[in-house]
Amino acid sequence: MEQYRAQTPAGLAGRKQVLYHLGYLAEYTRRLSIIECKRSSQPVLAPSKLRGGDLFVCVEVCAEVIRENTQLYCDPEFWQCWTAFDDLLEHTKSKISAEDRLESAYFLLYLAALIFKRHIAEEKAENEPEIFSVEGYSEIANRFPRPLFTSNISMADQLENLKINLEHFSRA
Repeated sequence: MEQYRAQTPAGLAGRKQVLYHLGYLAEYTRRLSIIECKRSSQPVLAPSKLRGGDLFVCVEVCAEVIRENTQLYCDPEFWQCWTAFDDLLEHTKSKISAEDRLESAYFLLYLAALIFKRHIAEEKAENEPEIFSVEGYSEIANRFPRPLFTSNISMADQLENLKINLEHFSRA
């Protein structure tokens, strides 16, 4: 944790600091959702094998650093969604045993990081990421109770749908 903090550029504060850490969170959750393995000839690990490993710990460290930014508490839409993200992250540690559910949860964590980053950057709602072109990921997204990437969705609606999806997987 301290090594990660030490690598944070000096002088970053507020939104810029959160964006910096969300960039890493998006990268680590992307790797956690085993996207690279599906795109190449690399053997695909079972999602449960990633729990507790270095990559999972990196996701937890990023999440902890982001959670410590008290300015985020002032954004109720974001904070409610972030709390659901935290709950799902905790739930994936030991409570999800089915590999397909765990793969879906990891993928949802990645999509959440992308949406959070877009929200903090004060941009419009996240568009459907390129990852949906990889075989199998559209099917995983279809398992979510609410769609995340529809045309003309507002950022508020996207965060609300994300929160519902995160809560759904946290309870399963």
